[in-house]
Amino acid sequence: MSGRWAVLARPTGPLAALCLIGLSGLVACRPEPPSAADPRDPWVRVEADGGTVLDTGALGAVELEPRPYPVTWISDGDTIKVQRGARRETVRLLGINTPETVDPRRPVQCFGREASARMKALVEGRSVWLATDPAESRYDRNGRLLAYVWLPDGTFVNLELLRGGFANEASYGTAYAFQDRFRRAARQAERAGRGLWSEATCAGDFGAPAEDFSSWLERQAPASGVAPPEGAGRASGFGAGTDAEALGSTGTASPETGPDPAKALAEPGLRIAEVVYDGDAGAAEPDEYVELRNDGPPLEVGGWWLSDAEGHVFILPDFVMATGRRCRVYTDRVDVEHCGLSYFSREPIWGNGGDRATLHDPSGREVDRRCWGRGCP
Repeated sequence: MSGRWAVLARPTGPLAALCLIGLSGLVACRPEPPSAADPRDPWVRVEADGGTVLDTGALGAVELEPRPYPVTWISDGDTIKVQRGARRETVRLLGINTPETVDPRRPVQCFGREASARMKALVEGRSVWLATDPAESRYDRNGRLLAYVWLPDGTFVNLELLRGGFANEASYGTAYAFQDRFRRAARQAERAGRGLWSEATCAGDFGAPAEDFSSWLERQAPASGVAPPEGAGRASGFGAGTDAEALGSTGTASPETGPDPAKALAEPGLRIAEVVYDGDAGAAEPDEYVELRNDGPPLEVGGWWLSDAEGHVFILPDFVMATGRRCRVYTDRVDVEHCGLSYFSREPIWGNGGDRATLHDPSGREVDRRCWGRGCP
């Protein structure tokens, strides 16, 4: 089979695949990697078929290249090469820094191999949009183009590496367009102990021993997914009026207090196992949570989402939830033993006097619901 290929098609939706045609006319296809695009990001547009695309008109004060360019090489976690016409351009991702793996002056740094692997999983064999920042130099002292990088589906590669704990934020004296967002993402990853921030890996120290953390990453699959933006799901006005004690409740919504069982799906699968809506760790109730349980076969849960009566949303990141696995989505706490998911909200999410927790699949279909107090029909 010829070693020279051209992009033939990239359909969207759950069966999307990258198809390549060789000069001999033979076609090879491989599934697209799961999208890491977060529909809440302003530059992500959701299409009618449920797929996502980059909304190039929503990128703000950056200088976008006129077209996407194919990635030809992944150097490490923050450097790639693209083909820009007749020129092969080295691109250094702006605003982030990943542990070194190819610098001849220093040994491989902690989590460097994992950061490189994550970059490879995101961009290998794909084309990317590039944008430079007017507030920054166009090229660094090594002649590398300093750029923000997006996939056509809207995945912001720089931000995705920060969210997953594969990079830290890097500033060089000048404020840049996405600085605040990048810093929030880095703080959230550190707070959640994702990737290189975990005590089980590097504890944030690039100079720690560069061990093989691939098996650890497999066990911590949610760590590489999309983290909710700071303040996502923040609620106000909860808990007024009738309280849990007056309702005779213990602050827990179980299946018995949920909807009519006839409304639930008959087949096993992802369900709401429990809602602990009355936390006991202060007025902000950071310890309240929704517990999800997978009663079916292993399930890729990326794109599933929770909502409350006020319409606040938590979108699950991309990871496979094993049969029988339970994961908790806390209001403002990270519990690695229960998947490390959190709204990171400084205010309570769930209303003590009444609310409802609804689980939706990626198509938006309601799969399960738990209600209590005034939140019940």
